Amino acid sequence: MTLECRLLKFNEDGICIGTIVNVSAEESVCGEDGLPDVQKLGAITYDPVCHRYVALGDVVGQAFSDGKRLKG
Repeated sequence: MTLECRLLKFNEDGICIGTIVNVSAEESVCGEDGLPDVQKLGAITYDPVCHRYVALGDVVGQAFSDGKRLKG
């Protein structure tokens, strides 16, 4: 999977801020709906606190609908 970004600014502290302008993914990492599937992708993220890489993939809730239930 590739995220094509446009750089908006590069801060003095080394942080890049940008906007995603395009997303591309090979069919092998897409679900039946044609959208990228995080579990098939095998994505990882960096944990800057503990200096380690963590695998992503477990679904723990649905955005927006779970939040609405909590708001009551």
